[in-house]
Amino acid sequence: MNEQALQRYVEFYEQMSPESIARFGEVMTEDARFADPFNDVTGLDKVQAIFDHMFENLTEVEFTVRYAACAGHDGALLSWQLTSLMGGKPWIVSGMSEIRFSADGRVSQHIDHWDAGQQFYERLPIVGSLLRAIRKRLKVS
Repeated sequence: MNEQALQRYVEFYEQMSPESIARFGEVMTEDARFADPFNDVTGLDKVQAIFDHMFENLTEVEFTVRYAACAGHDGALLSWQLTSLMGGKPWIVSGMSEIRFSADGRVSQHIDHWDAGQQFYERLPIVGSLLRAIRKRLKVS
């Protein structure tokens, strides 16, 4: 795996903006797969649509890659944090990503892992209070 490809992807991710989404093809293949707790799509246009939607619903979006590590000859793992505002309120999501690179150094697969229950659903007014109560009941003291 090429360290330069990983660094290029990390830099792209950390500098992502609504304007840079059109340049995803520089760092991802046309048939790239992207998955997170809400989506599982294949195709650059669908990946771009997910990030367009994100920027439509969040403001002051900033990704910070805390660390990146090579995993095998064509993979990498990223630890990251997303900070933004949703409805004017701070929203922080921490997660990990599994990345696979194609032979040309572009990303062919990006799979995000983050706790949607705690970091999203529990923040919703009605559902959130129910989920927090369940979590409290299941928690070992």
